[in-house]
Amino acid sequence: MITIVKNNIDKMSAGFPLNDDDRYNWLIKIKEEIVKRKSCQNLVVACSALKEKYRSILNVKEDYLVYLKITKNTVKRRIKNRKDHFMPDSLVDSQFAILEEPDVCITLEENLTPEETISHLTYIIKNKFDYGK
Repeated sequence: MITIVKNNIDKMSAGFPLNDDDRYNWLIKIKEEIVKRKSCQNLVVACSALKEKYRSILNVKEDYLVYLKITKNTVKRRIKNRKDHFMPDSLVDSQFAILEEPDVCITLEENLTPEETISHLTYIIKNKFDYGK
């Protein structure tokens, strides 16, 4: 997995967007980790599964999918404010161009602070899935 990630990071760092072939092995590795760990621990997997076919590869159950609904401008601003991050903000447009918003998911809005996001998501999970009651 390290080679796949490094190759993708190198490509993105150079300003080139990933294509479906670049993402495929990476998604398979994430799926393998999910399968390996889900029976023995609770998981939160964060990735930009931008297309429905990516989410299908991961076998994400829609009830558990969390979608951050965010504008291009906000994403660009956040990327510019990151220190030592590999992805240049020039790739944001290419990601939005391929984005297929999920129909069924837990949607979080961009105006929430990170603390509010965690609190809101925790509340939803506890109530929707009777987790932690």
